[in-house]
Amino acid sequence: TTPAAPPPATTTTARATTTPPRATRAPSTFDCMHGFADWVHLWGLGQKDWCCQHFGRACFHRIEAGTCLAIGMLPILNSSVCQAAAQDLSLDCHVPQISRDIVDRPEGCYSFHHMQDGSRTLWINLDPSSRGKGAETSKPSLGEFRQPICGVPAARSWPHQGTGTTTPIP
Repeated sequence: TTPAAPPPATTTTARATTTPPRATRAPSTFDCMHGFADWVHLWGLGQKDWCCQHFGRACFHRIEAGTCLAIGMLPILNSSVCQAAAQDLSLDCHVPQISRDIVDRPEGCYSFHHMQDGSRTLWINLDPSSRGKGAETSKPSLGEFRQPICGVPAARSWPHQGTGTTTPIP
């Protein structure tokens, strides 16, 4: 008979005794076609990131309600990535105006639609006090709609393999 395997080794620290987690293997590939019609809600961040990195799919999404984090994505904090996202989403304006001192705005890149004059502009808000804010900063009663543009971690360098030269973003 074979002796029983010993229990997992434990590590003792000054604070607690822990058992090392079991190793889990992430899939080496994802199906970037299945569920693409509703990828924002059906895919996890790992699949969004992988499909963006390998196929340029599921990199960016503009939201009308909530925050980027609420849909498992990240705010875009770099103006060149904001510009690439606007082009990828076929928005009319591609060059973001930069705001560093307006608190009541979405964090990062967002599309602003002013219903009274019909204008649409692209913005990137870098005010640290706006961290975590999203579409709730819209003011529908005034006809002002702010729609955050979200990205996955792989979108920090754009374009990706097969789509042109990759430019790393710090």
